Parts: sequence; structure tokens; C-alpha cells
Amino acid sequence: MNFYTFIAVNNLLIECCANSIKSAVNGESGGAHRIELCRKLEIGGLTPLYKQIIQVKKIIKIPVHILIRPRPGNFIYSEYELTKMIDDITFCKQVSC
Repeated sequence: MNFYTFIAVNNLLIECCANSIKSAVNGESGGAHRIELCRKLEIGGLTPLYKQIIQVKKIIKIPVHILIRPRPGNFIYSEYELTKMIDDITFCKQVSC
């Protein structure tokens, strides 16, 4: 049984939480099936910069999921923060095509 057969049989999916282009590349080369891209992992993760998203999407061949989080702390967002999150999601959908 090879590694990919093991994944299919056991429904195992490896995701790499990457906070840089280098860590995304390392995750892919290390066998991750997808990348969760963010920045500032030390505070729980924030939405990465648009430039970083574009660069990673150009380099990485596996699926890239983008963390959408405008700030650290609780998950009670202001109207401005919700608007920013919607803008971030819209941008991510545009660059994923």
C-alpha cells in the first residue's frame, strides 16, 4: 500500500498552516495536500497580504486556503471589519480563478 492509497483508505488529509511563501513551499514539498495561508501565526493568524496570496497561488500547485481574520482577539466583528472580510473574500475568489 503506497502513501496515497493509505490516504484514500483512511480519509487522511494533511494541511500545512503557512505564514510565508517559504513555509508554503516547504509544506507542499513535505507532502501536505493543501496549504492554509495566513500571517502573524504567533497571535492566532491574520489574513495574509494580497501580494503574498498572489505569489503563493503562482508557486503552489496544491489547493491554497486563505485564512480570513482581520485582527486578533474575539470573533465579534464591527461593521468595518465585516466589510473588510467580505472584500478579502472577494479578492481571494478573484485570484483563485
